[in-house]
Amino acid sequence: MLNDGKTDLDDQSGWEGIACEYYEVKKTGKIYYLKQGRKWGLANTDGEILIPCHYDEIIKNDDYLWLLNESKTGLANLSGKLLIPCEYDKIEYLGNNVLVKQKDKLGLFNKYGEKLLACEYDEIIKNDDYFWLLNEDKTGLADLTG
Repeated sequence: MLNDGKTDLDDQSGWEGIACEYYEVKKTGKIYYLKQGRKWGLANTDGEILIPCHYDEIIKNDDYLWLLNESKTGLANLSGKLLIPCEYDKIEYLGNNVLVKQKDKLGLFNKYGEKLLACEYDEIIKNDDYFWLLNEDKTGLADLTG
């Protein structure tokens, strides 16, 4: 159903859970990508908003959703749960963990979104079950296995 250039999910899903407030709706598996103005969000097939339309781009990668907004990056799981807020300059996988960069400093989250190390390090290097932490002229070692 279209209304003033906007669409609702009835066009593609058979349910009328969301009124005509989206400029674009794309379905991928059990997730709907919704565009409101210039921002993207996500809904499930029941019409529940998983991620509000606050992001410039949402990219599905492996088991995660990369959230991009105003040159900052965050991470959510496929259920729409925000794991890492969209406030980092760079995010990359480091084993079962996620390395984040903020203002030239590195930090670390686990794959569940729990912050393991604050963004205080110049370099973080994974080596088996521990991490080398380098900061200016100091070096440390962190065991994150519990």
